[in-house]
Amino acid sequence: MLTDICSKHGYELFIRNYFETSHAKGPQDAAGGFLKNQVDMAVFRGNEIIQSAADFFKYCGKHLKDTKSLYCKRRKFRYVESIDRDTISFKPVPGIRSLHQVFSSLDDANLTLRYLSCYSCENCLVGTYKDCINNSIGSKATIPIVVENNRTRHSGPAESTENYEMEDLIALGTILAVYTDEADSNYDLFKADACPETLKKDITDDWGVTYVKGSKVVRGLYFDQTNVV
Repeated sequence: MLTDICSKHGYELFIRNYFETSHAKGPQDAAGGFLKNQVDMAVFRGNEIIQSAADFFKYCGKHLKDTKSLYCKRRKFRYVESIDRDTISFKPVPGIRSLHQVFSSLDDANLTLRYLSCYSCENCLVGTYKDCINNSIGSKATIPIVVENNRTRHSGPAESTENYEMEDLIALGTILAVYTDEADSNYDLFKADACPETLKKDITDDWGVTYVKGSKVVRGLYFDQTNVV
């Protein structure tokens, strides 16, 4: 992991760039993203109730074994009930899905985060990223690496004790199910256009609702409701 990769492998500096600020950064991630998208849509449509890894496995085995690809003839799924492994938990990074570049160094107990990567200045081309002349473009932050639990050995699913705020989980492209009290629908689907923001002044939306300065809001668009037969 980024937090100890320098000390583990003897690197002085480790940099990772993400070309897409979301998941699907490799072939295996794209395959996993497709499965999660199909399962999400099944839940959104009210066709399935999926609340565990076992439910996920059963749905995939029943509905997603066959493919339309010329190169992938079928999908095979295996369910592993528990994994014997070391686990360690760190304090989550707000807006992590919006990051393009992360630095970790041997002599620093912090992570340096950049929301844009640089490939044009001379300093970055030779590896001295901290002296990047384009630091004024986009935002940059340094955060401490905070361990939230000790390393423990277990052979079952970990009980999560993390307290996540909703804003930490929302980024550009996140799809949310928003509760509604309308008689013909339990929820509306909403796609975020950006990360959550704190208002610098009072604003009124298209429905006439006013949000005061200092409120945290998410901007985006609602999906049109259609009947799926």
